[in-house]
Amino acid sequence: MQNNKFLWLVANDLITKHRDGFSQYVLVFPGKRASLYFKKYLSGLISAPVMLPKFITINELFKEITGLAEPSHCI
Repeated sequence: MQNNKFLWLVANDLITKHRDGFSQYVLVFPGKRASLYFKKYLSGLISAPVMLPKFITINELFKEITGLAEPSHCI
């Protein structure tokens, strides 16, 4: 069944082009929810056990790059 959702298209493209080595990638998403859907689409496209890429959010990426913590909420 073809699915036209963006995350499904990206998952399908990743598996098609990089099936043997996609565990070496780091995928950056705007939030945790998008990565959950992406994993769901990957699981529907893969029939054998594989090592998944690393999934992080944009906040985690900036925290990793800068070494800074997220600011606390202002009152």
